[in-house]
Amino acid sequence: HGARYHFAAWSPDGKGIAASREALGVSSLLLLTPEGKPQETLWTGVDSEVVTDISWSPDGASLVAAVWRPVNGWNLELFSLASRQWTALTRDKAVAAHPQFSADGASVLFVSDHDDVYNVRRIYLADRRITTLTNLEGGAFRPSQATPQGPLYYTGAGVDGFDLYRMDAPEEVPLSPAPAATAAAATPTHPSRSRVSPPAPTPPPTTPTGLTLLSTSTPPAAR
Repeated sequence: HGARYHFAAWSPDGKGIAASREALGVSSLLLLTPEGKPQETLWTGVDSEVVTDISWSPDGASLVAAVWRPVNGWNLELFSLASRQWTALTRDKAVAAHPQFSADGASVLFVSDHDDVYNVRRIYLADRRITTLTNLEGGAFRPSQATPQGPLYYTGAGVDGFDLYRMDAPEEVPLSPAPAATAAAATPTHPSRSRVSPPAPTPPPTTPTGLTLLSTSTPPAAR
């Protein structure tokens, strides 16, 4: 009936899949079998709420996702599989997206536009402390890091499209908190899933120290 799974994540043991679905304007979070068949509805949204970018915790107890709510906009939230309840990780005017649990489950890697440019951040779950790992003019997206001390991989925007980068030993800098979200500042319209798509700027003339360009997108030849 027009329902589609937009985002999904495998459970750590490989025995299930968490997936977000949108049907008739209503978002829901489902548990699927390894074959992709619906097994259980974990949560159903109201009032145009949207759940995207799912990541499953290493211990299998929770999910982290980018969640849009009419009053608060885009933030990171934790979903407990035991209580079926959401807990906010961020709650400010910045757009947060692309969360990924660390291998030890102690932190979540994500991107946000706290400084008006999408950069890679890390939020520590114990104290909600947020640090910044990149400082780019063009933006960083879809970060991945096997260990907190290992190389950081992300997609960066350039004049010819999006390229894949590796940053060795990224330095973490404390993030200054953004203003809190308020009802008056909330976005009244339903969000687009393609919200993280800034224009491609001119890249710097040289590659910063510790940053490696792994792949380059090439535009098609003119005909």
